[in-house]
This record gives sequence, C-alpha cells and structure tokens, in this order.
Amino acid sequence: MMYPAIEVMVLPNWMLQVTFENGVVKLYDAKQLLEHEPIGENGIDYRKLKDENLFRTVRLESEEEGWHLTWDEGVELNIGDIWNNGVTLE
Repeated sequence: MMYPAIEVMVLPNWMLQVTFENGVVKLYDAKQLLEHEPIGENGIDYRKLKDENLFRTVRLESEEEGWHLTWDEGVELNIGDIWNNGVTLE
C-alpha cells in the first residue's frame, strides 16, 4: 500500500527526498528522467528538468488521479514512481 506524500525536498545532483504519511522517506534519483524523450503528442518533456532552477520548483499536488510531483513548465511525475523506484532511507 502506498501512502500519501507529505513533503518533498530537493537535494543536490538532481535528487529528491520524499516523506510519506506513514513516515517512510524515499530518496529518488531524478537524473534518470533527464534524457527521456516526450512520449505521444502531449508527452511530458523531462529534459526541461536539466535546468536546475526549474528542478527546484517541485511541489506536491493531489488530484483525483492521486498524488504527484509537479514542476513549472507542465512537468509532472506520479508519486508511485517515487514509492516504487526510490530508495528507502532508514
């Protein structure tokens, strides 16, 4: 079961630290996203996140589809990616 995220922190070198409601903290290496080509006509262009100033604009948002991270410029990432692919900090 994945819990809602309650905090996101930007760390050096395109790393994110996300804290979930149940106390689990995940470290996510966002560098893996920076080379992804947009998929489909309205695909998200993660290459925009190479701009460190843009990367630092990350925030948590909740919608009917669930929690996600969003950045300016229309870039977003489902929080499930952080939960499933992030490293759990102890």
